Amino acid sequence: AESGGAPKDVADCSELGAREALFAALDGEDDAKARRLVALGCAYAVHEADCGERGPALKVPYLLLEDAIDAVSSLEAETWWGEVEKHAPTLTKPELFARGKLVRRAP
Repeated sequence: AESGGAPKDVADCSELGAREALFAALDGEDDAKARRLVALGCAYAVHEADCGERGPALKVPYLLLEDAIDAVSSLEAETWWGEVEKHAPTLTKPELFARGKLVRRAP
């Protein structure tokens, strides 16, 4: 982020917006909305990968899940681990790891 302002990169803005929306949902105890935001992040990351984009949007679903797990109590975290398992087929798509910092190696 720029000092005293919003990031100049649109992808960074979308990441920031998604994370702020997640925290607002969690603060408002709207778990259904928070789960929908994670699902949207997963779908958008796959769309970006399918379009050949390699930008920060690919990491948004991972960040949202991490933020959600970090923001809730240990008892509530179990629900969010269920979301990780629910979205595992999407989160482990090879297209999301084609290159960059996130590289999935074949077993």
